[in-house]
Amino acid sequence: MKYEMLVAAAPTAKAPEVKTTMSFIKKMVQIPAKWAGYRFAPDNHVVPVLRMERYHRLAGPGYFRINPLHEATLPPISLAVRLGNFTFNEVMSRDGIPFSITITVMFNFNPANAIPAAQPQVARAAPEMLENVVRNHTEHGLRRQVARIEAEMLYSGDTLANVERDLVRLLRTRLTMIGITPLDNGVFIKETLAPTRFRESLLIAKQYQDTLRALNGQEGQLIEQAIRAGLVAGLEKNHGQVTLFSGLDGQVQPTAAEMVRETAVQSPASANGTYRANGVHGPNNQADISG
Repeated sequence: MKYEMLVAAAPTAKAPEVKTTMSFIKKMVQIPAKWAGYRFAPDNHVVPVLRMERYHRLAGPGYFRINPLHEATLPPISLAVRLGNFTFNEVMSRDGIPFSITITVMFNFNPANAIPAAQPQVARAAPEMLENVVRNHTEHGLRRQVARIEAEMLYSGDTLANVERDLVRLLRTRLTMIGITPLDNGVFIKETLAPTRFRESLLIAKQYQDTLRALNGQEGQLIEQAIRAGLVAGLEKNHGQVTLFSGLDGQVQPTAAEMVRETAVQSPASANGTYRANGVHGPNNQADISG
């Protein structure tokens, strides 16, 4: 039993020693290689090479050689896929509704793909700077696209695929010259958040639409009963004033018919049973004609 425990523990105990030994050997090999001008770029990386402190070329991946007397290297640049997550507020739709939109952009960066005049600058660019460039161009293109779309279409998500596709084309047109290339289908709109009041208005409008669709399939008597029930509910809620409720602005406004009625109807019935409504007097319903 003790022997088995020692055998099981032996590889674990030697693993740190083996790792330390390999690291030491690697350093010992790299020291003379570095003196001879050899450098190493990891997989999926390139290294900018400077000659007399000026940008000269890109090298790697793998081992490459420079002249240590007048050449030097900058930190390696990753060629892997980069991910930018951006949130833009107050993105206005065609009808003036502000949206908050969260978008993801997947892109590659390779200074070798940039135009020669831009390579010295982009080879020294920090990752944060590249991300800011992508963010600024994405925001500009997104605001231009959304400004052409109605808020309801944007909120339903039916047009988002077209917006994503157009943004990929726009970013490629503007950023390829500096070595930044978005992936195919590399733009994703994760969320389009509309104002709370707008969402509530759409919900109320959908409820009205469902109610009208249901009433449309019923007979006239049932429709009349439903309308009367709605009027009674309006009377109870608004203290005797029959109103039409607007779900879009949240305010109560009287209908045109009710405004006419309120101006026409006068005092209630008198003691002798006669009444006056719309200019009609007495029990015989004769119109009041006066000079």
